[in-house]
Amino acid sequence: MRVLLSVLIMNTEQILKPTAVSLAGGLVIGLLFSLIHFKLVSIHITNTIKRHDKASLLSTLGNMARPMILAIPVAVSMICPQYFNVFAVFVGVMIPKLYLFFRAIRERR
Repeated sequence: MRVLLSVLIMNTEQILKPTAVSLAGGLVIGLLFSLIHFKLVSIHITNTIKRHDKASLLSTLGNMARPMILAIPVAVSMICPQYFNVFAVFVGVMIPKLYLFFRAIRERR
């Protein structure tokens, strides 16, 4: 935790004054890992439905691994803020979720 905090403090200027490269890189890496997360969720749901006896083990492992996948781009953006902006990574991670949210609202009408 101390290492993460010190990296964040050292790179505050680069985080607060993003360049076009860091914003684009952050969006790409956030979106990529979010799509990987959604694919793993769909695989997990399919496997849980197919295998009733191993469902609890798969559920436990899947619930532990998926948040870690979304933490990877955030950690990378804190270590290399000149290439990946933290806020852009957050937006990239949220794009698929926002898309599904607005799609559900539109279909509900």
